[in-house]
Amino acid sequence: MPKLKKNVSPLLDKSIESLTLAIELFNRPTEIARTHGVLILIQHAFEMLLKACILQQTGSIHDREQRYTYGFDRCLAVATEQLKIISSDERATLSILDAQRDQAAHYYIEMSEDILYVHAQSSVTLFNEILKKAFGVVLSDRLPSRILPVSTRPPRD
Repeated sequence: MPKLKKNVSPLLDKSIESLTLAIELFNRPTEIARTHGVLILIQHAFEMLLKACILQQTGSIHDREQRYTYGFDRCLAVATEQLKIISSDERATLSILDAQRDQAAHYYIEMSEDILYVHAQSSVTLFNEILKKAFGVVLSDRLPSRILPVSTRPPRD
């Protein structure tokens, strides 16, 4: 792993912690707050990961005129256009995830189990790819390498 700049490590840790909680929430047997919790935590995991990538490579996650750090859309733009650590297709996928997170956090979202599974699994895969590309770390270095989930109705393909 490359030497991390100041303040990158806490962002990276937060991103992995949020992803871990999303996985735990996805795999728990009760439905209470499950769908929206998974979406909110996955989106947060990516926001923190992208901020860590940007901070590591540019030294800043603030616009000079702004009081707050970059929002998710700005992170996507920098990660795609400047750092080139995500493709335009991956950016579109993460934009969809962000929109669904907004619906889950601020309104109401109904999502089938199959779609939630696709979001969860593809998020873990993409998160791992970005983590590896940006920091030379694989997710299995930080999380157990297990096959998940155990289900009464596993995905067919």
